[in-house]
Amino acid sequence: MSTATPSDTARALQSPASSAGATTIRPDEAAHFGKMAADWWDPKGSSAMLHRLNPVRLAFIREAVDAHFRTMRGLDGRGPEDTSHPGPANAQTPRGLDGRGPEDASHPGAANAQPPRGLDAPAPGNAPHPAAAAPTPPRPDSPAGQLKPLSGRRALDVGCGAGLLCEPLARLGADVTGVDAAAENIAAAKAHAAAMGLAITYRCGDIATLPSAHPGLAGFDLVTAMEVIEHVADKPAFIAALAAALAPNGLMLLSCPNRTAKSRLLLVEGAERLGMIPRGTHHWHDFITPDELRDLLAEAGLTMGQPRGIGWSPAKGLHLSDDMALNYIVAATRK
Repeated sequence: MSTATPSDTARALQSPASSAGATTIRPDEAAHFGKMAADWWDPKGSSAMLHRLNPVRLAFIREAVDAHFRTMRGLDGRGPEDTSHPGPANAQTPRGLDGRGPEDASHPGAANAQPPRGLDAPAPGNAPHPAAAAPTPPRPDSPAGQLKPLSGRRALDVGCGAGLLCEPLARLGADVTGVDAAAENIAAAKAHAAAMGLAITYRCGDIATLPSAHPGLAGFDLVTAMEVIEHVADKPAFIAALAAALAPNGLMLLSCPNRTAKSRLLLVEGAERLGMIPRGTHHWHDFITPDELRDLLAEAGLTMGQPRGIGWSPAKGLHLSDDMALNYIVAATRK
């Protein structure tokens, strides 16, 4: 149960400069995460918790992608509707979706890992292109559709850091663009993608203002922002910018810590004080509840789906859960 007060809600949703083109970047937050760029891909470094969280997020992402684009086939002009693909409940999450293929020595057990089928191949080397010119995605029930369900689709990851989510999205077949506020993170992301043989476009800047200089930052089939909204200066402007980048029949995926007594105890007082997360990473008052996020999405013309919790236990570690007291992940689509 949340212990948030009305003042907590007001602070979490405050938008001191909400307007067209309003900045969403907090310079101190960008500087904090930029300092982590050098060891972002080290599973034992400052981003170790993200490495543990990434497979959990990717399991949800794969289910959401399969369900959404199976439904959308025929609605976006890219092929007949197909209902033969097994539902997410029966789907196996491909190995290697943590963004570190077996060729990456930073992956624990990489020397003995079996190459994930279809995910070890570099993403197509095409530059960002209008959605209308995208190749027809494979049928979901075909081998290509099951291994690369984002083939022929464009994906945008906002607050991408050094590319921990961008790379598995590329391995799933997407033409990926990553945006981050820290130049150090973008440099690390470009270097790692090049070493992995992945063609990913990276941009440094504010998603609220970048499209004016880069008109191609629009019409994305998939838009993700994982553990980002709690770090921005203007939450309504940030959600509006994500919505503006989304294609009409696109899918948006967001995750965020919930503002509860449990998240304060475990994420701020616990994880940061114990050194599991760098100090200063989390500000509890900036966490937002699922109801607050639903309202923000509605203001931007989006409908939020049923959120799933990301829980933690000594036996399971981080895992998808019905308990949203710590963290949650959710899909949204246009109304």
